Amino acid sequence: MNSRQLFYIFNFILILLFSSCNDSKKGCTDPNAFNFDPLAEKNDGSCAYPENEKKVLLVLFNNSQNSTCGTFGIPLFNNAMAANASKVIPMVVHPTSTDTLFCGEAVNIASNYNQTGYPDIAAGLQSNLLTLNHINQAVDESYAIAPIANSSTDFNVQGDSVIITLYAKFFGGAIGEYYAAAYILENNINLPQAGITDPSFRHNYVLRATTSTSAFGDLIANSGISAATSFKKRYGIFKPPHWNTANIQVISAVWKREGSNFIFINVND
Repeated sequence: MNSRQLFYIFNFILILLFSSCNDSKKGCTDPNAFNFDPLAEKNDGSCAYPENEKKVLLVLFNNSQNSTCGTFGIPLFNNAMAANASKVIPMVVHPTSTDTLFCGEAVNIASNYNQTGYPDIAAGLQSNLLTLNHINQAVDESYAIAPIANSSTDFNVQGDSVIITLYAKFFGGAIGEYYAAAYILENNINLPQAGITDPSFRHNYVLRATTSTSAFGDLIANSGISAATSFKKRYGIFKPPHWNTANIQVISAVWKREGSNFIFINVND
């Protein structure tokens, strides 16, 4: 074999090797990203995560058998949502066990926010807010705090289960215990509310279930946390027959644990 033949063979082998490398499938290789591609061999920079944006969780502690909730609490809550439409994500919890809309996890949320009675409203870091001015101030204060992390969900209903995939991502370094939870809410519930006689009234944003019995989710990061740390977990939540599948929505939140309390960090819908 002469030198020219060797030259051609050598170049042919190089071309094969180069072509083989180029044939590697590109895509998102991070299993914690929205668009993870299990077949991808090379990360092409396309991985998608929860966005670095802030929203404030606005919570109404309601009792469908309490007339003051109907005459005062719900109208105040609706006004607060309207006044802060671009900043808040609403949730209505019913912590009283005799309430038709009772949810067990609502008891933990009420305890965490030191609920004092009915009605009561919490916004972000503060609770016991019973004037629109105080609610607006609490929303603004929480909204002004740059988000350490954010979360998001995908969900679908399969038979008697709601299948939820929960994602979370940190945007900078952090220290402490952080948790993430998803919340199943139901809208347009046609049940009576004491204090409201309008037959067209419907309960909205009602907490039906969470991805943990504590209501604040699973530990996603502990101690020193580096920027870009991500998390993903999948859940199956039982869906009782009386839930209207068409009216279900899922939101998610990140919390920081301090002692026995959970401090609000961020929420997303």
